[in-house]
Amino acid sequence: MHFTTLLPILAAAAPFVSAAPSKAPTSAPSTRSLEGSIVAGPLSYEELQFQVEKMKADGSLYKRDGICAGVYYCSDADFLGDCYYGCYSTGTSTYPGEWAARISSFGPDRGFQCYAYDHDCSDGDGSTQTFSFPGGTLNPDMNDQLFCFYCNPSS
Repeated sequence: MHFTTLLPILAAAAPFVSAAPSKAPTSAPSTRSLEGSIVAGPLSYEELQFQVEKMKADGSLYKRDGICAGVYYCSDADFLGDCYYGCYSTGTSTYPGEWAARISSFGPDRGFQCYAYDHDCSDGDGSTQTFSFPGGTLNPDMNDQLFCFYCNPSS
């Protein structure tokens, strides 16, 4: 199945919600659909990397989304299964909704660091995991339970 045929299904099944750019959001979150965030997928991780590099090289990724924190995520450990690539505003809490129950691998583009939570990004309880390029498999406490994440440029 191609990405274009999955867009309506994905958009209806799991909207992304973004909050104010801080750990403790101060304003009501706005809704962002998967269609607006996912750039490519589902593909194998190797095929997805090739597609993303091609979009970066020809500039089409940045024409579409501007500068963003690119994130790879896959349905199985070790970047196996169905993999997707999305672009997200830096410093913005992103809530994957129901789709989070499928995320087992997670990794940002080179130059970014992402913080993944099994709870609200503004809440200190629960498990957290930090990812730098190339990312990795979610720890057992977070596997298929990623509730929220945000990314910032690496220092």
